[in-house]
Amino acid sequence: MKSITILILILYNFQLFAAQFVPVTMENQLLEADAVLHGIFQKSSSKKMPDNFIVTSHYFHLLEVAGINQNEIFNLDNFEVYTPGGTYNGRSVNVSGVPSFKKGEEVILILKKNMYGWTIQNFALGKYNIEWVQDKKVLKSAVFPRHPRLGSISLDYFKSLVINELGQAMIKPSLDRYVDHGKNSLDKNNRQPASIKEKKKTAQSDLMWLGLLLGLLGSIMTWYHQRQASEES
Repeated sequence: MKSITILILILYNFQLFAAQFVPVTMENQLLEADAVLHGIFQKSSSKKMPDNFIVTSHYFHLLEVAGINQNEIFNLDNFEVYTPGGTYNGRSVNVSGVPSFKKGEEVILILKKNMYGWTIQNFALGKYNIEWVQDKKVLKSAVFPRHPRLGSISLDYFKSLVINELGQAMIKPSLDRYVDHGKNSLDKNNRQPASIKEKKKTAQSDLMWLGLLLGLLGSIMTWYHQRQASEES
Protein backbone atom coordinates (compact mmCIF):
# COMPACT_ATOMS: atom_id res chain seq x y z
CA MET A 1 0.00 0.00 0.00
CA LYS A 2 2.83 2.39 0.86
CA SER A 3 4.53 1.78 -2.51
CA ILE A 4 1.29 2.57 -4.35
CA THR A 5 0.99 5.84 -2.42
CA ILE A 6 4.56 6.80 -3.32
CA LEU A 7 3.92 6.00 -6.99
CA ILE A 8 0.78 8.11 -7.03
CA LEU A 9 2.62 11.04 -5.41
CA ILE A 10 5.35 10.80 -8.04
CA LEU A 11 2.81 10.75 -10.86
CA TYR A 12 0.95 13.68 -9.29
CA ASN A 13 4.13 15.74 -9.11
CA PHE A 14 4.91 14.77 -12.70
CA GLN A 15 1.49 16.02 -13.77
CA LEU A 16 2.18 19.36 -12.10
CA PHE A 17 5.53 19.53 -13.86
CA ALA A 18 3.87 18.85 -17.21
CA ALA A 19 1.94 22.12 -16.85
CA GLN A 20 5.16 24.16 -16.76
CA PHE A 21 5.82 25.73 -20.18
CA VAL A 22 8.99 27.26 -21.57
CA PRO A 23 8.98 29.78 -24.44
CA VAL A 24 9.54 28.31 -27.90
CA THR A 25 10.14 30.57 -30.89
CA MET A 26 7.33 30.82 -33.39
CA GLU A 27 9.67 29.53 -36.09
CA ASN A 28 10.29 26.31 -34.16
CA GLN A 29 6.61 25.91 -33.33
CA LEU A 30 5.72 26.14 -37.02
CA LEU A 31 8.48 23.71 -37.99
CA GLU A 32 6.83 21.14 -35.72
CA ALA A 33 3.30 21.96 -36.88
CA ASP A 34 1.11 20.22 -39.44
CA ALA A 35 -1.35 23.09 -39.86
CA VAL A 36 -2.43 26.53 -38.67
CA LEU A 37 -5.98 27.68 -37.98
CA HIS A 38 -7.27 31.24 -37.77
CA GLY A 39 -10.81 31.21 -36.45
CA ILE A 40 -13.48 32.26 -33.97
CA PHE A 41 -14.39 29.94 -31.12
CA GLN A 42 -18.01 28.73 -31.07
CA LYS A 43 -18.51 26.00 -28.46
CA SER A 44 -17.05 22.92 -26.74
CA SER A 45 -18.37 19.48 -25.84
CA SER A 46 -16.77 16.36 -24.39
CA LYS A 47 -17.00 12.80 -25.66
CA LYS A 48 -15.50 9.36 -25.14
CA MET A 49 -13.26 7.94 -27.85
CA PRO A 50 -13.37 4.26 -28.94
CA ASP A 51 -10.41 3.50 -26.66
CA ASN A 52 -12.33 5.00 -23.69
CA PHE A 53 -10.23 8.19 -23.47
CA ILE A 54 -12.27 11.31 -22.77
CA VAL A 55 -11.55 14.30 -25.00
CA THR A 56 -13.11 17.74 -25.45
CA SER A 57 -14.02 18.91 -28.94
CA HIS A 58 -13.75 22.65 -29.63
CA TYR A 59 -15.58 24.07 -32.64
CA PHE A 60 -14.44 27.09 -34.65
CA HIS A 61 -15.66 29.31 -37.44
CA LEU A 62 -12.82 29.22 -39.95
CA LEU A 63 -11.33 32.48 -41.20
CA GLU A 64 -8.06 31.20 -42.68
CA VAL A 65 -6.17 27.92 -42.70
CA ALA A 66 -2.88 26.44 -43.86
CA GLY A 67 -2.19 22.72 -44.03
CA ILE A 68 -5.83 21.56 -43.75
CA ASN A 69 -7.20 19.77 -46.81
CA GLN A 70 -10.60 20.53 -48.28
CA ASN A 71 -11.88 17.00 -47.62
CA GLU A 72 -11.42 17.65 -43.90
CA ILE A 73 -13.63 20.76 -43.91
CA PHE A 74 -17.34 19.95 -43.84
CA ASN A 75 -18.67 23.10 -42.20
CA LEU A 76 -16.90 26.46 -42.09
CA ASP A 77 -18.75 27.32 -38.87
CA ASN A 78 -18.10 24.06 -37.07
CA PHE A 79 -14.50 22.89 -37.58
CA GLU A 80 -13.43 20.52 -34.81
CA VAL A 81 -10.19 20.65 -32.84
CA TYR A 82 -9.87 18.52 -29.72
CA THR A 83 -7.90 18.49 -26.49
CA PRO A 84 -7.49 15.58 -24.03
CA GLY A 85 -9.65 15.44 -20.93
CA GLY A 86 -13.08 16.76 -20.06
CA THR A 87 -16.30 15.61 -18.40
CA TYR A 88 -18.44 12.92 -19.98
CA ASN A 89 -21.41 11.16 -18.34
CA GLY A 90 -20.33 12.35 -14.90
CA ARG A 91 -16.75 11.18 -15.29
CA SER A 92 -14.11 13.94 -15.27
CA VAL A 93 -10.54 13.73 -16.51
CA ASN A 94 -8.39 16.79 -15.86
CA VAL A 95 -5.30 17.28 -18.01
CA SER A 96 -2.83 19.91 -16.94
CA GLY A 97 -1.89 22.55 -19.51
CA VAL A 98 -4.77 22.35 -21.98
CA PRO A 99 -6.04 25.75 -23.21
CA SER A 100 -9.41 27.27 -22.39
CA PHE A 101 -11.62 29.24 -24.76
CA LYS A 102 -14.27 31.96 -24.55
CA LYS A 103 -17.20 32.09 -26.95
CA GLY A 104 -16.55 34.56 -29.77
CA GLU A 105 -12.83 34.98 -29.18
CA GLU A 106 -10.60 35.14 -32.26
CA VAL A 107 -7.57 32.87 -32.11
CA ILE A 108 -4.67 31.38 -33.99
CA LEU A 109 -4.04 27.69 -33.26
CA ILE A 110 -0.89 25.74 -34.08
CA LEU A 111 -2.13 22.25 -34.93
CA LYS A 112 -0.91 18.66 -35.09
CA LYS A 113 -2.66 15.73 -36.75
CA ASN A 114 -2.91 12.30 -35.14
CA MET A 115 -5.16 9.25 -35.17
CA TYR A 116 -8.03 11.14 -33.51
CA GLY A 117 -7.95 14.23 -35.74
CA TRP A 118 -6.64 17.75 -35.22
CA THR A 119 -5.29 18.76 -31.83
CA ILE A 120 -3.44 21.81 -30.49
CA GLN A 121 0.31 21.41 -30.59
CA ASN A 122 1.92 21.63 -27.14
CA PHE A 123 -1.43 22.32 -25.48
CA ALA A 124 -1.89 25.97 -24.41
CA LEU A 125 1.46 26.95 -25.92
CA GLY A 126 -0.15 26.48 -29.34
CA LYS A 127 -2.95 28.98 -28.68
CA TYR A 128 -2.65 32.68 -29.59
CA ASN A 129 -5.32 35.29 -29.00
CA ILE A 130 -5.92 37.91 -31.69
CA GLU A 131 -6.10 41.51 -30.48
CA TRP A 132 -6.25 44.92 -32.12
CA VAL A 133 -3.23 47.13 -31.40
CA GLN A 134 -3.03 50.49 -33.15
CA ASP A 135 -5.40 49.42 -35.96
CA LYS A 136 -3.46 46.20 -36.57
CA LYS A 137 -4.17 42.64 -35.56
CA VAL A 138 -1.51 41.02 -33.39
CA LEU A 139 -1.05 37.56 -31.90
CA LYS A 140 -0.69 37.30 -28.13
CA SER A 141 0.49 34.03 -26.60
CA ALA A 142 -2.07 32.49 -24.24
CA VAL A 143 0.80 31.28 -22.03
CA PHE A 144 3.32 34.11 -22.39
CA PRO A 145 1.27 37.26 -23.14
CA ARG A 146 4.12 39.56 -22.03
CA HIS A 147 6.97 37.69 -23.68
CA PRO A 148 8.96 40.06 -25.97
CA ARG A 149 8.76 37.66 -28.93
CA LEU A 150 5.49 35.81 -28.27
CA GLY A 151 3.36 38.50 -26.64
CA SER A 152 2.89 40.77 -29.65
CA ILE A 153 3.32 39.30 -33.14
CA SER A 154 1.89 41.11 -36.13
CA LEU A 155 -0.63 38.94 -37.96
CA ASP A 156 0.96 39.91 -41.28
CA TYR A 157 4.39 38.91 -40.01
CA PHE A 158 2.99 35.65 -38.67
CA LYS A 159 1.56 34.83 -42.10
CA SER A 160 5.00 35.34 -43.63
CA LEU A 161 6.44 32.90 -41.08
CA VAL A 162 3.78 30.35 -42.02
CA ILE A 163 4.91 30.54 -45.64
CA ASN A 164 8.58 30.23 -44.70
CA GLU A 165 8.30 27.48 -42.10
CA LEU A 166 5.14 25.55 -43.02
CA GLY A 167 5.70 25.88 -46.76
CA GLN A 168 2.36 27.42 -47.75
CA ALA A 169 0.20 30.50 -47.39
CA MET A 170 -2.83 30.90 -45.19
CA ILE A 171 -6.02 31.06 -47.24
CA LYS A 172 -9.72 31.61 -46.66
CA PRO A 173 -11.36 28.19 -47.05
CA SER A 174 -14.40 27.70 -49.23
CA LEU A 175 -16.66 24.70 -49.56
CA ASP A 176 -17.65 25.69 -53.09
CA ARG A 177 -14.25 26.41 -54.47
CA TYR A 178 -11.05 25.30 -52.85
CA VAL A 179 -7.51 25.49 -54.17
CA ASP A 180 -5.03 23.07 -52.67
CA HIS A 181 -2.22 25.12 -51.16
CA GLY A 182 -0.68 22.11 -49.45
CA LYS A 183 2.99 21.58 -48.76
CA ASN A 184 3.41 19.98 -52.18
CA SER A 185 2.16 23.09 -53.98
CA LEU A 186 5.54 24.85 -53.77
CA ASP A 187 7.40 25.11 -57.06
CA LYS A 188 10.55 23.10 -57.64
CA ASN A 189 12.84 25.98 -56.79
CA ASN A 190 11.24 26.61 -53.39
CA ARG A 191 10.04 23.18 -52.35
CA GLN A 192 12.11 21.27 -49.80
CA PRO A 193 12.43 17.49 -50.01
CA ALA A 194 10.61 15.69 -47.24
CA SER A 195 13.86 14.31 -45.84
CA ILE A 196 15.30 17.81 -45.39
CA LYS A 197 12.08 19.02 -43.82
CA GLU A 198 12.18 16.17 -41.34
CA LYS A 199 15.79 16.88 -40.43
CA LYS A 200 14.87 20.47 -39.63
CA LYS A 201 12.25 19.33 -37.17
CA THR A 202 13.39 18.94 -33.59
CA ALA A 203 13.15 15.74 -31.60
CA GLN A 204 10.22 17.13 -29.60
CA SER A 205 7.48 14.49 -29.30
CA ASP A 206 3.78 15.11 -29.60
CA LEU A 207 2.49 15.95 -26.10
CA MET A 208 -0.92 14.56 -26.94
CA TRP A 209 -0.04 11.06 -25.79
CA LEU A 210 1.46 12.44 -22.60
CA GLY A 211 -1.74 14.37 -21.95
CA LEU A 212 -3.90 11.32 -22.47
CA LEU A 213 -1.68 9.33 -20.13
CA LEU A 214 -1.81 12.04 -17.47
CA GLY A 215 -5.58 12.17 -17.80
CA LEU A 216 -5.77 8.42 -17.26
CA LEU A 217 -3.46 8.70 -14.25
CA GLY A 218 -5.70 11.44 -12.88
CA SER A 219 -8.66 9.08 -13.07
CA ILE A 220 -6.65 6.37 -11.28
CA MET A 221 -5.74 8.82 -8.55
CA THR A 222 -9.39 9.83 -8.08
CA TRP A 223 -10.48 6.19 -7.90
CA TYR A 224 -7.70 5.38 -5.44
CA HIS A 225 -8.59 8.22 -3.06
CA GLN A 226 -12.29 7.33 -3.22
CA ARG A 227 -11.46 3.73 -2.37
CA GLN A 228 -9.26 4.82 0.54
CA ALA A 229 -12.04 7.04 1.86
CA SER A 230 -14.56 4.21 1.68
CA GLU A 231 -12.19 1.82 3.50
CA GLU A 232 -11.55 4.32 6.28
CA SER A 233 -15.26 4.91 6.75
